[in-house]
Parts: sequence; structure tokens; C-alpha cells
Amino acid sequence: MTTSKDIIGSWQARSLEFDEDDGSGILGQRNTDDTSTRTKITHLQGLGYGIVGTVLSVAYGSWYESPAALCVMQFRFRAKEGVGRYKNAEIWVSFEPRASSDNDASRASHPIIRSFYPENNRSKGPHVGEENHLLSGTIPSSSTVTSSSNIFVRQWPADEYRIKATTWSSKDADEPHEVFWKLFEAEGIGFSGPFRAVVTVKATTAFGLKLRKLPWSYDDPILFDGETKKGRSPPSSDFSNITESDFLGYICDPAISVTSLPANLAETAVKQPETKPQSGDKSKTVFRIRGIPSACSRDDLVELLQAWLGVAKEQFQLRSFTPNPYRDERMAMLSFTAIPAALTLPSPKKEWRIEGSLPLQEDQTANTRKVVLHFDTHFYGFSALGLSSISSSNYTADIIAITGLGGNAYTSFKEPGGPHMWLQDALPIDLQKSVNGLVKPNSERILTYGYNTQLENNQSFQVIDDLARQLRGSLRAIREGDLCKRPIVFIGHSLGGLVVKQLLVQLNQGDEVDKSNLKATRGALFFGVPSLGMDIASFIPRTNPQTNRTLVDSIGTDSQFLPLLAQQFLIAFDFRDSIIFSFYETRLSPTAIKINGKWERTGEPKKLVDIESAINGRPWESDSRFIMPIDRTHSEMAKFEPCSDDYERVLGCLMLLLKDASDIISARFHSLPA
Repeated sequence: MTTSKDIIGSWQARSLEFDEDDGSGILGQRNTDDTSTRTKITHLQGLGYGIVGTVLSVAYGSWYESPAALCVMQFRFRAKEGVGRYKNAEIWVSFEPRASSDNDASRASHPIIRSFYPENNRSKGPHVGEENHLLSGTIPSSSTVTSSSNIFVRQWPADEYRIKATTWSSKDADEPHEVFWKLFEAEGIGFSGPFRAVVTVKATTAFGLKLRKLPWSYDDPILFDGETKKGRSPPSSDFSNITESDFLGYICDPAISVTSLPANLAETAVKQPETKPQSGDKSKTVFRIRGIPSACSRDDLVELLQAWLGVAKEQFQLRSFTPNPYRDERMAMLSFTAIPAALTLPSPKKEWRIEGSLPLQEDQTANTRKVVLHFDTHFYGFSALGLSSISSSNYTADIIAITGLGGNAYTSFKEPGGPHMWLQDALPIDLQKSVNGLVKPNSERILTYGYNTQLENNQSFQVIDDLARQLRGSLRAIREGDLCKRPIVFIGHSLGGLVVKQLLVQLNQGDEVDKSNLKATRGALFFGVPSLGMDIASFIPRTNPQTNRTLVDSIGTDSQFLPLLAQQFLIAFDFRDSIIFSFYETRLSPTAIKINGKWERTGEPKKLVDIESAINGRPWESDSRFIMPIDRTHSEMAKFEPCSDDYERVLGCLMLLLKDASDIISARFHSLPA
């Protein structure tokens, strides 16, 4: 039998860790089918505050022979110490019929609130002084049954919250169907057909910060169909026959949200091993997140991801967390041991949006701010890497890596079959060491740049000049004002190097901002850049003659574009204090063939870019100091595993480019006309 002591121990205030329960749906997603019921009512969390509402159980039975529902809800509040604590919390619930048409709605009757718990915790009763944070009730549907008073009364000590509940009816209803509490966790509803609940939650701190959460809009409420149950069944399906002790024991049961198993399956279920996420190819996927508020810390983001995606912090890894190069917000990269359901929904664009709310600071008029996190795996545009917390204006140099044909701006620089991404996981740490071995603050901004050059099913007919123009516009967007005088080092793989060359040609023909970005370019590292063309025979069958075939033809050995680019590049980027390192492949690359309707790299191995094409550059960079082999295939030239000797050589080249870069670029601006 549940005692008052049990109740107090179960419900007294404590430090809360907000978790998803086993039945929670995807937060921030709408009930598009208008039939399903999410068990998570609301989840507002961030900056040390939180409000979480959950449907613990839903049972259908009777109240004095009339159809009735018994719903147990739990609301948890988390705040800070001192004046940061909540001084009050309020919750409104309105029950409405759910009809399929306006005509049905005009004939439908509101569910009727018949009993709720507690009604007023200051009522005198036999249990004065006991602490209880529970509220509940049962409500039959028969309009002839009068509203009952609170059946179970408890009173909190004077230093605890006061609870006072009120029911009322709107103009179009004869019976009470709305209830207001100063903290509540369960209520009962009598109904004659499917119904819904609209909930509003508000909490106020001692210094006046208000958190208000409208969990679902009025056209997307909590839905109850009269059939679908959740959690354990109550002691009796006739709710009017449940004794007070049994009723309280049911509400306080910590396993109330777990559906009871049939007796013949219970033993088997206990013996089942814990299911753990399986790590397959999909679990290695890295997602980029944009739209993170600038005030959000790494810990805040971890809390938000747990709350909004329904994952434990052990199930994902935050790999990068940096300022967004485009705007005053933050950007992150993360991977999962098992991808959350919200990010497995079909998306041709490889983009997903997760919406939620965050509490605002006390000096702002609104109580919460709607936040939309944008997830993607295409990595188009600029992506910042590392764990830097300095603002975009305080970096001393920009390192920009650009992927090749059909590549991904993230995976093109990640070890094959593994999680190590050297631009993110190794380079920021290694750049903190100066040439004399001392550790310095990380001051270089590391960026990747992605664009759409997929071969199959691509409707884009852009060519190298178009790709360079896009990069030119993006570069101007992230290097405004004096930032365009900050040193740049480019890293280009294959087609990416050609895009860099064409970019520098365009900058030489541009305005003052463009010419400043050109002067600020310290140098580049080119990996298998086909300056004289490459073998494109295995690419052509994968292209569309009406769209991207022109792009692929332009990088072939018969290209008419590449000789012209080579001439223009020598004129545009003729700084003798700049350096370009060229790397060439020394391993055959498997080509793609179509097997069962799918392209796979199991075809005849070929040399895609020969050495003459890869090292064709500026005449003064033709000796071995600037030309280096990499014993890898073409696609894996810039994919380094941890402790790779190839990476160490590349790091040495980067360190040489960054050494005295600020002085060299500054001298260009002082000695050359703007």
C-alpha cells in the first residue's frame, strides 16, 4: 500500500535530468495524420531552465457506467538557484471534441471534467502537512452526472507551492471542460467520442523571467481516440470504484508509463538482453547543424539534442562547434551511433529541420524564442571546423578546403571507413603549436566549401566558371570589410583546385574587395588537380548530356577550357612571395561500373590524373620542394588517417604557408595599389 511518505519521496523537488521516455514521439514534429498521440506534451529546455510535460498513461474505462478516460500527466520544472528559482508555475488544459467535419463538430459535445486532483492543497483534511505534487481526476461523459468535488485532498507545508484548481465552461458548453492548476500532473475526462487536449504551461522566476510554452497549436493538439492506451492499466476499469490508496499507488508508480506484459511473456521479457544501436554505414554519417543561437554553449546544444531528437548523450558525438562563418550564430558537426528517427525521414535534398523553443533572458519582452535547427549531410557552402569559440573577426588566417568532382566537402577529407577527419580532428590542434614548439591559441579559421557536382541524376548544367562565381560570392559574404585582407590558404582536391584557379582569375578582374581577397591569398595546396585534364571515360556514362556532361568534358584531356585557364592563372596569381604545393597520385584508381542498376567502384583500375597534369603550374615551382607524390588513389589523396606520414608532410607545407603570412600579406597591401 502506498503511504504518504512514499508520495513525498516520489514527488519532492530534486535536480532533474530531462530524458525521453520510451514512448515519446519526435519533438517539434506535427501530428500530420490527425490521429496519433505523442506522449511528450512539451519539452522546453536550455540555458539552465526546463519545462517537460509527458503523458504517463492513458486508460479508458467507465465512471458510474458512463465512458470515461483516466489520463496521468507529469510536468517537471527545472530552474536555477536563488532568484533563478520559479516562484510560480501555471498550467491550463482544455478538452475539446474532435470531429471530421464542421457538421460533426456542431453536434459533438465537449468532454466533461468530472473530477480532478488536487482541487486546493490548502483544504483542511486528515493529511495536513503532507507533501504531494500530484493532480488527477476522473471524468465520466454522462451529462446527468454532476461535477464532483476533489476526492483526494493533500496539503503541502507552508514553504511549498500552493495549489489551487478551477474548472470552467466556455459559452458553447454546458459542463466544465477546462481546468487551471498551479502545478498539476494528472486528470480524468469523460467523453462520448474522440477528443483532444490543448495545454499551456507558464513558469515565472523570482526576478521576473517568464517561460511560456504553448506545446502544440490549436490545430495540432494532443489527441485521444478512445481506444489507444498507454502505460499500465489502472487497478479497475471502473474508475469510480478505485480506492484512494490504490489510486495514489497507481499515480506514484515509477513504471506507470510501461505497458504491462502478459503473465506468460513477463519472464521472457526480463531475460532479453539490452538492445544496443548497431553501427553500420549509416551510423558513420556526419550531420552539419546550422541555426544554433550564438548564446548557446556546447553543453546547451547537447541538452537540446537530447531533448529534441530523443537521444542520450552517449549516442552522439559533437565533432565540431564553431561560429557560423556567415552570421551571428553557431554551427556544429555531429555523428550518431544510431541515427535518430527524425533524421531518417526521406529527404531528396539531404536536409532536415527540427523546431523547438528556448527561454530568453529576463530583459527581453518575449518569454521564449522559436529555434529551427537545420541539419544536412551535403555540406554545401562554407562549413567551419574545430571547437573554437573566438568570433569570426578575431581569426588571423582562413584555411579553405574545396572538394572535387562528385565529392562531399566533409567526407572528401575523412579517412576511408573511419571517423577521423584531419581538417577537424588533427589540424586545429597541430596549428596551436608554433615553430618553436610553444602552444598558442588557435587563431586560424578552418573551412570547407561544398557545391553540387554529383554525376548521377543531376539536373544542374553549371560549369567551372559558374562554380567559381558561387565561391567568389560566398567568399565576399564571410570576409567583409577589413576581413578581406586576412591571409587565405586554399586546399583544392581535383576539380576543387581548378575552381580555385578560376576564382583567382575572376578576383583579378573584380572590384576592390575581390582584388583584396586576391592579394590576401598566401598560397595553395593542390591534390591531383588536373591542370592538363584527366581520364573521364568512366565518368561520362554517369552524366546527363543535357546537363552536367559539359562540366565533365571541360576537365578531360581534350578540354579547350583548361589551356586558357592555365594562361589566365599565370597572369592573375603572379605573386613571387606566394607558394603552391602540388601533390600527384601514384596509385591506380578503381573506376565505376553499373551493377544491378547501381554504380560501384569495382571497374578496371586506371590512372586518372597523370603527373604532368597534376604538377603543371607556375614555372618557378617546378622543383621537388613544391612537387610531392602521394601513394594513394585519386579519390583518397586528401583522406588521411591518424598519424599518417602523408598528413605530416601536408602539415609541414601548411605551417610554412602560415609562417609570416600576416607580414607577407600586409606588405602586399602597402606596396601594391588597391
